[in-house]
Amino acid sequence: MKRLGEWFYQDGCLFNNRTKQLVFLDNQEEKEVDKKYITSKEFLELVEKAPVPNPTKPITHQILALEITDQCNYNCPYCFEGGSCHNRQVLEFKIACAAIDELPSGSELRFFGGEPLLQFPLIVRLVERYPQHRYSLVTNGSLLTSEMATFFAEHQFSVGVSYDGQKWQKKYRHNPSGSAIDDFYHAMELFKESGLKPGISTVVTRESIPDLYDIHLEVFADFQIGGWAYLLAYSQGMTNRDMDALKDQILAIVHDFPAPHLFKINDLKKWAMKVAGEWPIAGYCGAGICYSALTVSGEKRVCPFFLREGSCYGPNLRQVEVNCAKCAIWEYCRGGCYSLNRFGSGNTHLSHPLACKRNRVYFEAGLSTHIKTRRAMVKN
Repeated sequence: MKRLGEWFYQDGCLFNNRTKQLVFLDNQEEKEVDKKYITSKEFLELVEKAPVPNPTKPITHQILALEITDQCNYNCPYCFEGGSCHNRQVLEFKIACAAIDELPSGSELRFFGGEPLLQFPLIVRLVERYPQHRYSLVTNGSLLTSEMATFFAEHQFSVGVSYDGQKWQKKYRHNPSGSAIDDFYHAMELFKESGLKPGISTVVTRESIPDLYDIHLEVFADFQIGGWAYLLAYSQGMTNRDMDALKDQILAIVHDFPAPHLFKINDLKKWAMKVAGEWPIAGYCGAGICYSALTVSGEKRVCPFFLREGSCYGPNLRQVEVNCAKCAIWEYCRGGCYSLNRFGSGNTHLSHPLACKRNRVYFEAGLSTHIKTRRAMVKN
């Protein structure tokens, strides 16, 4: 990546970091930019016809994450619930209803835990009571039945199934009563039979980062997926060197996999939309704006990553800027994730150094994804 004022040169394109304009260069124009020096006149001739994208789309719905239960039949070492196979709390129906009643029609109810399928009847009750909303959940898939899969398909759920790749699924996904690998493959088969195309949720540790590309090859070859979310396990001792390895893996994935697959990867989609000026939220996320959570005990949070530490901030979170060195990608992250900041620095408004580096990786990867997607659209 090369920077020319407010323009970036990458993958044979020029991208304006302020206006979000994208200019595709031919071979001769690339040679001009690759020169040690390029005159102002030459540069203006390259960018003067670049179209300005449409403005950012407004937020049109809310997301409420409901911690249905803190119990799980797995006992994974990196889980924030910690020893969740021994937990027993269940969200009360009337408390959930009180929170959902405040949402506008068309909002999303996101069911999670623990393992939400342990309380499948509660999910059914809430879906039947609130047919005007959309639904999603994340599950380890071990308890899924064909009846459940059919229910999720009929109600157009967005479903994420936990999977870390063959090697790490065996090491990290601890199912005392069976194989976490078998659980995943069985769940994916049931969803396929139901007609629902699930997503995948992958916890990426410092050990598994070097295998991320190979996990993509495995999933790309064997499954039709609806989306893919990476959850970086910073608490497992990640370092700057691990972030360098992550960059190598992510950029290799962007380079080698087709554009439609890249847009299924949540972070790549988000950052590609950010650089295109199409992401509806300024900054890293929508905590306190369009995103909220309800703990299993009925306490309200502006972000599900703060389920156990809700006292550290309130709805006025965004009235203070994060204390970090503003850089070229400041407008995209605004200091990053507040919960991650607190974990890494002890302060919601002091940027986590590794997350900052991660955001720089995703800015570059998101720009490459945007360019690749636009090129595919032009060809078609």
